[in-house]
Amino acid sequence: MYFSIITGSKNTAQFLPKNLKSVTEQTYNDYEHIIIDGHSTDGSVKLIKTYIRSNPGKVKYYSLPPKGISNAFNEGVNRASGRYLLFLNSDDYLYDNDTLKEVQSFLSHNVNLDWIYGKINVIESNGKKIGIFPERKIFQLANATLLKYVNYIPHQAVFIKRSIFSKFGLYDENISSKMDYEYWLRITKKTKWKFYNNIISNYTIRKGSQTASIKNVEENRLNLDKVRSKYLNVTDKFIAAKFDYLLRKYHKTLR
Repeated sequence: MYFSIITGSKNTAQFLPKNLKSVTEQTYNDYEHIIIDGHSTDGSVKLIKTYIRSNPGKVKYYSLPPKGISNAFNEGVNRASGRYLLFLNSDDYLYDNDTLKEVQSFLSHNVNLDWIYGKINVIESNGKKIGIFPERKIFQLANATLLKYVNYIPHQAVFIKRSIFSKFGLYDENISSKMDYEYWLRITKKTKWKFYNNIISNYTIRKGSQTASIKNVEENRLNLDKVRSKYLNVTDKFIAAKFDYLLRKYHKTLR
């Protein structure tokens, strides 16, 4: 198995069809789709079971008690058999039908890389396009020092070897968001990684999501502080705070 696509889901029936459709219509089919559902009650389960029947042998579905995004991702990792993993939330979907085909071609010519990150197309739930991220050249440098100050790596655009999780551990379940950023800081100086100049997925900004919801802003800020306290010194944290202010003021696609 070449790819394992891991999707966490909980009561996102409104968005889930696009996710499932984007996977099943891929022109490259050496993949498995692992769905970790947190006991949805809105019709998501019915959609998933229909998806399983129409894609025999391609889907692994698990209904588990909801314990947060980090836990859902880790459950997916533990059940994955693919060489490379992609974490694609239920309200996000692959950019086009050739996404996996093109990524596979790139990875087959860069087997020394442990992981790559590409770009996401940021859209609102009504389909309105906001922009591409990361689009500025500075965020396409795959630079571990720059990453300390701003998280320019969207997990919806990362393909990472499953073996990396065996070597460096799973996502930190003590934080409810920013777990991807914590992981990048954990591994960037110890792995080989590179920017892949293509759009991987459509990232949906919607009310109620962990990253975009207004009610979660404070929680996300606290998680970010935890991550930075773990990896950054006082000077680094001061610089990172300045980056936060400037980027959120002038870069509309930053989460």
